Amino acid sequence: MVSSIIMRNLKHSIVISQTPYRLNLAGATDLVPYAKRFGGHALSGAINKHVTIVIRKRQDKKIVFHYALGMEEAAKLEDVVHPYVRAALKYSGIKNGIDIASFTDIPFSSGLGSSGAFTVGLINAIKALLGYKTSARKLAEAAAHLEINVLKSPIGKHDQYLAAFGGICDLLFLRNGKVVVKKIRFSPAKQKELENHLLLVYSGMTRSASKVLSPISKRLQILYPETVNGMHAFKNIGTSMKILLAKEDFIGFGNRVNDLWEIEKKTFNNSNERIDDLIAKGKALGALSGMVVGAGRGGFIYFFCPDIKTKKKIALSLSKIGASEYPFYFIHEGSKIIFTI
Repeated sequence: MVSSIIMRNLKHSIVISQTPYRLNLAGATDLVPYAKRFGGHALSGAINKHVTIVIRKRQDKKIVFHYALGMEEAAKLEDVVHPYVRAALKYSGIKNGIDIASFTDIPFSSGLGSSGAFTVGLINAIKALLGYKTSARKLAEAAAHLEINVLKSPIGKHDQYLAAFGGICDLLFLRNGKVVVKKIRFSPAKQKELENHLLLVYSGMTRSASKVLSPISKRLQILYPETVNGMHAFKNIGTSMKILLAKEDFIGFGNRVNDLWEIEKKTFNNSNERIDDLIAKGKALGALSGMVVGAGRGGFIYFFCPDIKTKKKIALSLSKIGASEYPFYFIHEGSKIIFTI
């Protein structure tokens, strides 16, 4: 039993993992009902905003979890309320005697792949505590299995793969369930140039990705024509944006964000008055384009700006109406263990 190993013969007593969130640069068509039938695509980059998981063995048999929304304590695994923690512990064979704490750099449920990053980071930490070094692909697949198959989340594998692999990735979701990971690499100067164009702001609103994506997933399951055609168009634009980005045609890339956002709003119905107002204000102040990040109806918005001066002007103006800038840069590493003892 793994629970007896935890009490007697763990490789480590404390492990800390650090896992990046992601900025979705050109939409994602990884929802399972679509990707299984047509194949999907995503273009995203891991950023220097993380979820940090601290995990340690306990001397008693309790399971304790500390996180942004509070703390819970359970005498046995079946009593753990948090679904992701309960699923990850059950998957790993851990029944009791564990302390888990989660710390995040961003607001909860804000569109930067937080659930996928959390699940990847938690599995990575648990595996390290048990003495295993896990590959990025195995981490991503394990996290995707828990979220999609066990917890029945209406999502795809985009977030888990970005969290596990890091970098700026062109992801292809094949119909057989496999995922092809292609990293897009720039010189430090070119990466900085790209980052200087991008402005990430928080709308001040959280939302449930599952509530936004669940009706879309159901429409895809019955092949509702408008939704399927919208996903096709979404994927085609995302693929063209990948080509522009790889060619370092950043302005061409930025101009296409508008096309992507218009299709996303129509297909997913994922905007609202607050989001529309913020994007309109940003564009009126000089942004070439803007779109919500993730499932929509809240969370983060990213703008593509022609220059740093315009970027600063937009950031200052939006901050006055409650939309704070989150400065960031892209990072090359995915989930990693940063401390053991």
